[in-house]
Amino acid sequence: MIDMLVPTGGGPGPHRHDFEEMFSILEGEIELTFRGEKSLAKAGETVNIPANAPHFFKNVAAKPARLLCVCSPAGQDEFFMAIGKAVESRTIPAPGLSKEEQEAFMAKAKRWRKISNGTARARRALDTKPLTRSARGSTQSNRKY
Repeated sequence: MIDMLVPTGGGPGPHRHDFEEMFSILEGEIELTFRGEKSLAKAGETVNIPANAPHFFKNVAAKPARLLCVCSPAGQDEFFMAIGKAVESRTIPAPGLSKEEQEAFMAKAKRWRKISNGTARARRALDTKPLTRSARGSTQSNRKY
């Protein structure tokens, strides 16, 4: 389970992965593009993304959005904790990365996936330590794609 704070203009680029994702929008709204079609998901709604489905989202609102992300099978939180950069707080802007840092980040992400699909063994191989995070919240309505 991942508690996400997405700043205005933030969100991942187009991607797909081998696990299912469910986003519960706790605060704000996001514009979701799923298989080429755009829709708006608002607070109180839940979005389900099947495994291997191309998708991306962006916060197009004037204030940050807060999402609770659940991945099935579990392990994506371990991936982010192993390859991500720790920051002082969840509300400061994301650190800028040079081209070289971006390339190193992508190489580390590829190694993580090859080693063991998000296990503690992969974390040790990359010489990283787990972070402790918590998430809470609930939704009242569901949206399925």
